[in-house]
Amino acid sequence: MPDRRPRFAVLLLAVVGATLTGCPPMDEGHGRECEARDLFGRQPVPEPAKGDVVVLSGVTAADRDTAAAGDRKRGMAKVLNAALAARTSLRIAAVGASPSTSDLVATEDLGLTGVNPGACTILAARVRARIEASFDGLLSRSVDGPTDTLAALAALASHLDPAVATRGIDVIVMSNMVNSTPDLRLDDPVTLARVGANPEATLAALAASDRLAPCAGWRVYIVGPGRTPTGGLDAPSIANLHRFYDRLFERCGGQLWKFEQQALTSYPVPEPGPKPPRPPAPCATFVVSSGVYFDVGQAELRPGAEESLGSLHQFLRDNVDGKPGRLVQIAGYTDRDGDAMSNLRLSEQRAQTLMDVVLARGIEGQNVEAIGYGEPAMAEATEAEKARNRRVEVTVLCATA
Repeated sequence: MPDRRPRFAVLLLAVVGATLTGCPPMDEGHGRECEARDLFGRQPVPEPAKGDVVVLSGVTAADRDTAAAGDRKRGMAKVLNAALAARTSLRIAAVGASPSTSDLVATEDLGLTGVNPGACTILAARVRARIEASFDGLLSRSVDGPTDTLAALAALASHLDPAVATRGIDVIVMSNMVNSTPDLRLDDPVTLARVGANPEATLAALAASDRLAPCAGWRVYIVGPGRTPTGGLDAPSIANLHRFYDRLFERCGGQLWKFEQQALTSYPVPEPGPKPPRPPAPCATFVVSSGVYFDVGQAELRPGAEESLGSLHQFLRDNVDGKPGRLVQIAGYTDRDGDAMSNLRLSEQRAQTLMDVVLARGIEGQNVEAIGYGEPAMAEATEAEKARNRRVEVTVLCATA
C-alpha cells in the first residue's frame, strides 16, 4: 500500500539570523517509550532534517498585526493537529532575507507510536506546547525592512530531502507575499497589473537571474496574501498576485494548492483550489519604440509620425478586421529615468493617443483598451534593456487561455 500520510511544510520568514533558543529537551524516558526523536536541543539545528513538514510565516508589521497573528495561530493549530494525527514530522524554520541564511526554530518527529500509550499522550502534549511556544516566539519578532520571499523559498528548497519531488510535501506559507524580492515589489497595484497581465515575462527575468528555486512535489498553501501596512491590496491586485504565484509554482515544478486571503480554513485539503482565471491570450502583438511616434517626455504624435502609422494600420487589418470578438489592448511603457508617477502618467497618455488612432479606424470603443504601465516591474541592468522599455505595444487578444 502506498504511504498516504499528508506531507507538510511551513516556512517562517523572519529577521536575518533570528533563532529560538533555550528549548528544553524532552524527557528521555518518554522519548524511548514513544520511539520519538528529540531534535530540539538548546542550539539551533543547522538545517532541517529530512521529513514531511516545513512552515513559513512573515513577520513584517503588516504580518504581525493582531488579526493576522490570530489567523496564523489558528492556522498553525490546524497544521499541528493534522501532523500529530498523521504521526509525521513537522519543521518550523525562520528564514532571513539572504538565501544563505536559514535558522531552524523547531523540528519534531511526531511518530509517537510506542508501547506506553499514557507516556505518548504526555509527550504529545509537551510537543504541542513547545511547538506553539516556538510559533508564538516567531510571531513576536520584528523585521526592520522587507523580507525576501523568493530567497526564503530558495533556502527552504536547499534544505529539503530531494525525495519530496516524488513523494510530495505540503508547504504552508503564511505571508503577505508582496515582498517577493528587493527589485520586484508586489505591493504596488500598477506593478501587479503589469505582472498579472504577463507573468511569464517577469518569471523569465527571475529565472535568468537565478532567483526561481526548484519546487518539484510541493503542494503550496498561501495564507494571508496581500496584507500591507495601509490595510491591504484591492481585489484586482489580489487576483494578479494569485495569478503570479500560481504560474511561479507551476513553473518551478510544484502547484499552488490553496490561496486564502485571511485564515487557513481547513487543512489538509484533498484537492487543489480553483486556478485563477488567466488573461485573454494574445494572438498578435505590434511593438514600436516610443521614439518613433513621440518626442521625449511628450504624449502627442510627433510631426511626421503619421507616415509611420502605416505598419500599425496593416497590423490591425491583418488581425482585427473581419474577426469579430477580438479585443485590442494598447499598453504604454517607460524606462526608470525620472519620476515614477510622471512616467506612469506619460505611459497612460501615450497609450490613449494611439487608442484614438485605433478608434478612428472604426473599431468599436468597447473592444479597445488603453493602459499605462509606466516603469518596468524589474530594474534595468543595461542601456539596451532601458531602450526596450521605452515602447508602446498594441496587442490583439483572442481568447482566454
